[in-house]
Amino acid sequence: MKKKSIKRAAKQFEDEISTIHGFLNATNNAQLSETHVSLCYEYAIIRLYREFEKFMLHAMVACLNHDNSHFSERTSVKFPKHLTQDVCQFLLTKGGYFDFKGRDGLLGLLKEYLSDQNFLYGIVKDRKYKASLDQLVAVRNYAAHDSAQ
Repeated sequence: MKKKSIKRAAKQFEDEISTIHGFLNATNNAQLSETHVSLCYEYAIIRLYREFEKFMLHAMVACLNHDNSHFSERTSVKFPKHLTQDVCQFLLTKGGYFDFKGRDGLLGLLKEYLSDQNFLYGIVKDRKYKASLDQLVAVRNYAAHDSAQ
């Protein structure tokens, strides 16, 4: 498949959220100790964050595949009109992992590869999502690192 679909990525993200929600419902219905319930919630938080990262990567791949003109101008490299998914993913991950440091880090990546005029940048920058994204990052850091930050 040459093109990545943001709608398909959003549907996959939604399906994963439903799976996580089902897991937490089963956890709540099971007779687990408080420690085990806490471990289940920490796992769910990490899983949710991982799925959000995957969703953002797929959305950025789709956007970069559709229009790489900003990245081309920024790097002074003439790219073909439509890059393959694999090439887009390689550019976004630099051959490693896709990650970002919180909402501000995600905005930086979006601006670097897609520009601050891209609709995805606008959505992530929207103030109504700031608290939710900051909270997701904070609970992920707590769950992954036992961090109070």
